[in-house]
Amino acid sequence: MRRRPGMYVGDTNTFAGIYHLIFEVVGNTVDQYYARAATEVAVDLGPDSWITVRDDGPGIPADLIERIFTTLSTSGTVDGHFPHVHVAAWRGVGLAVVSAVSTRVEVETTRDGVRWAQAFERGEPVTTLRRLGATEIEGTTIRFRPDPTIFRSIELDVGAVRSRLQELAWLLPHLRVFLDERRIHGRGGLVGMARELAGPAPIDATFAIERLQDEIFVDIGIAWAGRDAPRVRSFVNTLATIEDGKHVDGFWQGLAAYARDCGAAARTVSAVRELLGPGLAAAIRIDMIHPKYGNPRKDQLQNPEAATAVLKAVRRSLELGLPYAQPARALIHGRLGVPD
Repeated sequence: MRRRPGMYVGDTNTFAGIYHLIFEVVGNTVDQYYARAATEVAVDLGPDSWITVRDDGPGIPADLIERIFTTLSTSGTVDGHFPHVHVAAWRGVGLAVVSAVSTRVEVETTRDGVRWAQAFERGEPVTTLRRLGATEIEGTTIRFRPDPTIFRSIELDVGAVRSRLQELAWLLPHLRVFLDERRIHGRGGLVGMARELAGPAPIDATFAIERLQDEIFVDIGIAWAGRDAPRVRSFVNTLATIEDGKHVDGFWQGLAAYARDCGAAARTVSAVRELLGPGLAAAIRIDMIHPKYGNPRKDQLQNPEAATAVLKAVRRSLELGLPYAQPARALIHGRLGVPD
């Protein structure tokens, strides 16, 4: 891992590699959040490029700590926890890689009311596993410093970390997210993200979709503001899909299907996009068990069933005509030229 670090963390000449390390650790908390076992993650960027990630999850089993931080896993996770998601753009590689490319890693974790600690340097244990005793402290703290002999610069990009943590706060609004002891709020969930994407123009209407459809969880926030070209951000299991993919196709197909249901003259995706796209800002997230991507960077979703699920979720959510959706429906109907 130390001989070919780029295979595991990406670019070691820029902050991208260290960014991956941070969110490899954060990803373990997100796993526990999905499993309803954690509610908080805190990242501290300290002096001399020390990075600390804390959570309030169930902790690491004591007998697995050394293995997790020294041995590259050939399966999804060493301890078999599920679900397992990736929150950084590079492939998920596990905490052993974080340990291998760091000058030092210090771990403290509480499991079943007992606190444990161990330290590692460049992927090797330098202390034995220590039982710190019974405690009321919850969760796990992982403190590490990237190795300056691996990374060209270990200067930390606070803005990049904050931006990704803000995304996670919107994507997972029930997860409490902190950076340097300050709360990053995800108010509004994906509608909050859509409002941010919309920019400074006054908001004309917003719409939220949250639906389990064909075993795929669909979460969409939409805002219309002004008449600029559509702005869409898309995610799969919290991972940004920069090149979009089938879930975004399904979004536009769902709007087109609803337009046909309304008897609009615009019946194709291109025609509906021309009418509804100006000023539209959308954040589209799906959670699914077996996503398939177009390349190793996982930036374009390929699953056709994702398009079908999002299409159905958009169409049915608009058809329900719930009171909170009336401003968005009125805007959509007005642009389509059909009665409200």
